[in-house]
Amino acid sequence: MRSGEPERVPAMEIIVDPEIRRAWLASDLGKRRSGWKPPTEDPDDQNVRFWYEAGYDYIRIITRIPFVDKTADAADTASDHNRGNRGWRPGHLGIIQNWQEFESYPWPDIRTTNFGNIERAAKIKPDGMLVIPTISGVFEHASWLMGLGNFSLAIVDEPDLVEAIIERVGSYLLEVAQGLASIEGVGAIWLADDLGSNAATLISPRLLREYVFPWHKRISAAVHQQDLPLILHSCGNLRQIFDDLIDDIKIDALHSLQPNIYDIAELKQQIGHRVALLGNVDVDLLATGEPEQIRRQVRYLLDEIAPGGGFAVSSSNSIANYCKLENFVAMLDEVASQ
Repeated sequence: MRSGEPERVPAMEIIVDPEIRRAWLASDLGKRRSGWKPPTEDPDDQNVRFWYEAGYDYIRIITRIPFVDKTADAADTASDHNRGNRGWRPGHLGIIQNWQEFESYPWPDIRTTNFGNIERAAKIKPDGMLVIPTISGVFEHASWLMGLGNFSLAIVDEPDLVEAIIERVGSYLLEVAQGLASIEGVGAIWLADDLGSNAATLISPRLLREYVFPWHKRISAAVHQQDLPLILHSCGNLRQIFDDLIDDIKIDALHSLQPNIYDIAELKQQIGHRVALLGNVDVDLLATGEPEQIRRQVRYLLDEIAPGGGFAVSSSNSIANYCKLENFVAMLDEVASQ
């Protein structure tokens, strides 16, 4: 909340892939804490164990949002923690292409949405920790339902259909955010909505302002009504919409600040007095580099970017299963050495 400089710079991640979490828990490489044991061997309880033992201040829980869309598989190229196939969403595939498919789509109902994993984590969490649920965003779900390529054409050719899809997606996610923010033990909401490529936003800022940002603004207001901060994860170059995100939507923190897009020192000077900055540890380096390279990058962030507050160390996207476990360990080890 940028209310001062903390005694130590925190580490944060929106995602640590389950293969990495399991490898961490099976090794003695990175344990930071001990003394708390999960009640069961259930994966949800073991997830709480990971975030505790890894030294984080919070437990990240994914919200199980039952939108159905089309995915394709590609061979997983991870060397040490391979899962066989990775799913992705091709831009030409979509489950909704016309009004008939819109009407027949099984739209999720908040009354049957299960927050059990979040409530469970909040109930069993170690003392001093809070839960940060993650929800995927309005633009992501709407574009996934149509396929990004189809969505990009339809927003010009069939704007009424796009608006109807976004209305359904946004109104549901708003109810999800309201429900999550009311759970005791939740400390923030992490909204994940990838809006950009390396060059610019995926659709024009004008179209984002017309279709997507009104829903972001409502979600932000619902979270703030519960006195919780809203963290936005968005890949890509968002320079054109910084003012929208900070001044209109009123996000409290921005993640993940890819180093191939942003000079983090310049960014801290430009907007660090208006919003907290999370991220900037290069995922490519976490996947292909060596621990000493990671330590140097983290040390730079701690020494040059963190002073003054409003900063947390994080990968520039997530700890994917193709990241090296020893590099992830090195990153957190350097943070813990403050």
